[in-house]
Parts: sequence; structure tokens; C-alpha cells
Amino acid sequence: MAAFTSVQTGNWNDGATWGLTSPGVKGTDWPGIAGDTANIATTHVVTYNVSETNEMGQIDVVGKLSFSDAASRKLTLAHQNLNIANGGELEIGTSAANFAAAYTAEILWNTTSDNAKGLIITNGGKLTVYGASDYCSNYEDTLANNAENTDGDTSIMTVNDMSAIWHVGDELTIKVENAGDSTSHQDAIKKGVIQSFAGTTIVLDIVITAAAGVGDTWISPVVNVTRNVKFGKLNASTAIANYNTFRPKFTDTNASGNNNCFFSYAMATGFYAIASSYDFKFLNSTVRNCNFAFSSGSGHTVSGNVYSNSNGVSSGSGHTVSGNVYSNSNGVSSGSGHTVSGNVYSNSNGFYLGVKHTVSGNVYSNNYAFSSGSGHTVSGNVYSNSRGFHYGVKHTVSGKIGYNATDVSSPNTTSDFHTADYHKHTLLNAKLPLAGLNVIRNLNCVTTRISCEHHDRSTNTHKIYDNNGDIVKTACSGVGDAPSVDPDGGAGNCIELSNIQSLCNLGNPLIGIEFEKYRIWAITGIEKTYTFKLQTTYAGITAGNLKLTAKYLDEVSGGHLGEQINAPAINQRGNAADWTQTLAVTITPLQTGWVSFEIRLMEYESGNEVYIWPVVGIV
Repeated sequence: MAAFTSVQTGNWNDGATWGLTSPGVKGTDWPGIAGDTANIATTHVVTYNVSETNEMGQIDVVGKLSFSDAASRKLTLAHQNLNIANGGELEIGTSAANFAAAYTAEILWNTTSDNAKGLIITNGGKLTVYGASDYCSNYEDTLANNAENTDGDTSIMTVNDMSAIWHVGDELTIKVENAGDSTSHQDAIKKGVIQSFAGTTIVLDIVITAAAGVGDTWISPVVNVTRNVKFGKLNASTAIANYNTFRPKFTDTNASGNNNCFFSYAMATGFYAIASSYDFKFLNSTVRNCNFAFSSGSGHTVSGNVYSNSNGVSSGSGHTVSGNVYSNSNGVSSGSGHTVSGNVYSNSNGFYLGVKHTVSGNVYSNNYAFSSGSGHTVSGNVYSNSRGFHYGVKHTVSGKIGYNATDVSSPNTTSDFHTADYHKHTLLNAKLPLAGLNVIRNLNCVTTRISCEHHDRSTNTHKIYDNNGDIVKTACSGVGDAPSVDPDGGAGNCIELSNIQSLCNLGNPLIGIEFEKYRIWAITGIEKTYTFKLQTTYAGITAGNLKLTAKYLDEVSGGHLGEQINAPAINQRGNAADWTQTLAVTITPLQTGWVSFEIRLMEYESGNEVYIWPVVGIV
């Protein structure tokens, strides 16, 4: 074991590079014996032109360490750091000259504790990794509609002949289940190694049994995850849902705007996390079997495959994710403001937490597509999950719910919206499932409110699915129980409260008009009476159980809001044109400002409705 420091530019295995005998002896004149350390001094370019399984000691790169692609290369480290200093660079291929597809380059760590040693890139250091973009011309296909894929043997059949594109020895992931469930991240994806080809038939080293309908009613991605540049834990497990132990670290502390780290057409396996501060470029690459694929930072670009990690995209802000995120415990775990255009599938949670993500990719075959979080904008399809939206608040959904990428009905199996707390979402011109939106409701002391604008892509049709019933824009046309005429003698639209749930009561009200949605400007000192006309098919509503509340500025200064309430007994309508029942309040504000209104129903009667004319009368 010896310490080596470069004295000039040259080859790794030339003693002259290290100020010693040329060409010299490994371990005496150039580093290569277990425990040897190397320091590449500033301005020096050392070309790594060997393949070494001996476990090196610490390597410090202040100049440049560049891998030759004249043959395959391997650099193995013990429980030691590979440090890229400010001004230093680790280079394996370039954007103009990728590392040759005929060879592999590997850097592996035999770490003996978790997240303690590994790859350390200091602010100002550079990571330049460009594996062969032409290793494959196409990295993804799908399983064909053929019995070969469901018969439980080692052969699969793809739609296209990949024999001239993929290679014997390449690793594939194959989706074998369609419907998401609690074990999807463990068993919905299988990983196999190609043994041989026969046209569209591929023989693997494992048995594959895909669920019925594959290639017909559902699509199974077959993804080639192999790249010819590989970083990771020595002898890492690559089994699905194995996240390894004693994992090396992968840390980049470059400042925002440096754009110093490019990891293109490469693989990262078995790390604790890729922990980069800013702008990491993970391009057309694979990260797998880690605790966190990406644990922090801001502005990362992630394409390629993020699979079989405990957490895929764990946190951070403003990442752009265009690659596949699949077979993770949590696909996109948290963070804020990510833009996700890639497909998110076969995870336990597609999106676990997080704030204000923009999701245009398809989210499917997960246990929970969206477990929680707030303020996401979802334009992709959400289908074949156990639950579409589990918890969460204020998501805006404009995509298709319960339809796959080819617009075939593929419902979420348990619920589209399953809520048990405070949950309000907006569906903006979203396409709804063939059998209708499946909302879990009629739960005690729960706020669920799914507001649908242009309900099921029907222009100007609006509906709210509430925990305690439906609120529907309804024409006064006399169809069904609807009013036959509006209070002004026309055929305008009223607010219908219907499908009232059995728990509708004082603690579980159905709010027909919300404070934040209905308000009128009022002038100081002017008394006005505000009257809402209504009718009901109830046999009668008990006093106190249909209540109008108005909030207004009731003091001469400050922002205190007073309330006026009206909740009389309401009689059953005499006929469908009877608008004689009213709710009214009289208000004299002491400051000019908004008067906000709420109408809530707190009584259940099976099969009956309340109709509210939304044009308030003002006297």
C-alpha cells in the first residue's frame, strides 16, 4: 500500500506520471495494489487505462481523471472517497465523444457503513459522464398480445424485433401486472437478463407470467435498463425492491448555475442517494436499488429510468422528470414544483407527498397514484391504480381518470378519490370513468369536495361531489324532480342539492353555497336585505337544518366579521314551480367591503332534493 501523487500528465499505469520509474511496476511505480491512494494534481490529466479489481484507497482529483475507452475499464475502491475538488474533473466520455459502446467503464465501492464514503464532488468540481448513446437505438418496447407472455416460462414476445438493437446480457424490466395493489412495487415488475433472441421472442434467465390481457387490454413496458458506464456499490443487489445496505454516498455540492455534473447514458446502482445541491443532469440513465435515487437539491433534470428504489425522487424543488419512475416504494416522494412528464407506474405510492407538482405523464398501476400532497396540476391519465387520489388537497385534474394511454377504460379498482380528512380538489374538463366517478364518502366529520367544471368534458356542465351529497348545476326544465320554471318565469339554471348522504346532519353539512365562492360588495351604513328563493321535495326541513349565514364588516375599523343567520323551517313545495320558500338576512355594514354567503343543509331524507335559485334578491 502506497501513496501516489501525479507530477505530470500521463497514463495511470506509467510510473513517469507519478514521478517514478517508467513504465514501472504496479503498486511500486503506479497505483493499483489494494489500499493505494492517488492524488491527481492541478493541471494534470491522468488517463485511466487499466481495469483494477484491487480495492483502492482514497483518490483525490484536483486535475482531471479521464477514462480511456480503448478497452473496458474498472476502478474499485474500498471504504474510501473519490473526491473531485474545486477545479477537478472526473471524465468518462464527453458529449462529443461518448465512451465507446463496445466497452464498459465501472467505478465501484466496497463500503462498510451506510452513506459514509463514496463519490464527493465539491463546489467547482466536475463530473462528466457520457456513456454510449448508441449502445441501443431504442431502449423500450412492449409485450405482444401473445400466449407466450402468460404461459409461465422463460420466453417473452415483444411487439417489435429487438434482436438487432439489444444484446445478450442486457438487463430488462418487464411489467407483469396491470392493476395496482399494496405489493405492486415488489412484484409488478420483473427483472431478467437476455439469454438469446429468436425474432420477437426473447429468452430470459427468469420465468415470466404476465397477467391476462397483456398486449390487448393493457400495455406492459419492456425496458432495457443497461448502460455501458456503471457506478455503484460493489456486488450490489439488483433484485426488485432490494435497496441494499452499507451503501456508498454520491454527493455534489456545486452552486446553482455551475452546471458541472452530467451523468448521461450511465447506471447508478446501490447508492444511499444521489444528493446534489443544484442542476444535476441525469440524462437517459438508470438509477436503481438505492435508498433515495435523488434525495434533495433544486433544478435537476432526470430522464431515463428511476426504478426499484425506496424513494425515487425524494425531495428538492423544481426538478424536470421525463423518465420512467416505477417499482419504487415512493415514486415521487415529496418536494415542490417538480415537472413530471414521464410515466409513473407500479410504485406503492406514485406521488407520496409534495406541493404543486405539474404532472403530464400517465400515473397508473400504483397502489396509490397520489397518496397525499397539495396543489398538484395533473393533466396525465390516472388509471389502473388501487386508489387514484387517496389524501391531499387542492389538486387540479384535467386528464382522464380511469382510461389508459390509448383511451381504453382502465378503472382505478378501489376508488378514484378516497378521502378521510379535509380534501378539496378541482376537476377541470377531466374525463371521468366509464362507470362514473368513484368517490368514497358519507364518512363522519370529513370534508370531501370534488368540484367538476365542465363535468365529464360536457361544456358548462358543473357538479360537486361532496362527502354529504352532490351539488349540481340544474336547468329549471321540469325534467325529473327539477323545477319546471325559475323564479323569474324562465328556464335558468339553479343549484341542486341531491344524492344526500345518510350522515348529513349538523356535524356533516352539505354546503350548497360556500363563503369563498359567493360574495357581494356592500357600502357602509346602507341596510340591505338579501333573499335566496328555494324549493324542496323534502316533506319538510326542520328549523335550523337549512341555514343561510352572511359575514360582513360589523365594526367601524379593523377586519372583524359579524354574522347574520336565517334558518327557518322549510315547507315542501306545492309544485315544481313553487319558489315561495326563502332564506333571508338583513345587514347594515359599518365598513364598505364584501358580504360573503353560505347555505348549508344539515338534514337527510332519502331520495329528495333541495333547489336554490342562485340570483340573490337585494332590497
